Amino acid sequence: MNALGLMLISLTVLFLLIMILFPEDRFYFRKYPKTIALNELEVIEHYDLINLYMRDGKNFVLDLEDYKKQYNSDSEFITLDVGLIARKDSFVLFDMYSAGKAKYKEKELSYIKNSNGKFTSLYVKNKRMLKKLEYKIRDDVAYKC
Repeated sequence: MNALGLMLISLTVLFLLIMILFPEDRFYFRKYPKTIALNELEVIEHYDLINLYMRDGKNFVLDLEDYKKQYNSDSEFITLDVGLIARKDSFVLFDMYSAGKAKYKEKELSYIKNSNGKFTSLYVKNKRMLKKLEYKIRDDVAYKC
């Protein structure tokens, strides 16, 4: 029994050392390329969004088409969220952008574009580990951070 206990302790210590030295995110994110040419991205999903800033400092994100329908309606109010409405004139500033998912060589990534249509953010989220791989964008090329 003593030898079995010693073997279990040594295997546990070895397992913990492997987990510390080689975390799972290295293996998960290793399959993503180091550089990505942005013109080679294939857009899978695309959402046009608008960020609305109110006078009191709160901000809300709405779908652009939904916002246009509500703004052009006869009502003085816009529905921001379930059970939350605001007057049309209560917004100080708004910012349009788009977000979605893209594919690069069978790898799926999420992106954010500014109102000019240029990529501002490219990233991959791993929900199981709560980690995020981000790319820095320079001269239409994304570099792995």
